[in-house]
Amino acid sequence: MNNKNSIVAVREFDKPHVQSHLAQVREQIKHFEKLLNDEAALMKVRNADDLPGLVQKKNEAIAALAKNDAFLIHLFSDYGGEPSVIELREQLEACRELNRVNKAVAMSELKITRKSLDLLRSLQRMDDLPLYGSAGKISVVREKRRLGEA
Repeated sequence: MNNKNSIVAVREFDKPHVQSHLAQVREQIKHFEKLLNDEAALMKVRNADDLPGLVQKKNEAIAALAKNDAFLIHLFSDYGGEPSVIELREQLEACRELNRVNKAVAMSELKITRKSLDLLRSLQRMDDLPLYGSAGKISVVREKRRLGEA
């Protein structure tokens, strides 16, 4: 449905085409919620390899939902008291909360990774510095070691 038709159609809430559109949006939201749960599960097991593909699917799901913006706006404003509309709003709210939690986890992991990289960089710079003895002469030269080597 294009936006103009969906605005008119929402006013006819009980019509089959509106209910069909509502069912379609409900399925899109369920799919998006599943993707968010999958994303959270991948982050818990730290499976970064599968995240890019999941993020792509998540972006596609968001784009599909965005196409229904006008329909949802008018649905919520005109029929906000309908049980099916209340349920739809609650599902969207749950998705928003899941996405917020996933973002917080991702930001935390990113912060930890940045700190680890900073530590590694500082250790690498320390390996480049010679150590001087009390007479001002180099007494020890440290060798650079790669991680995982003794």
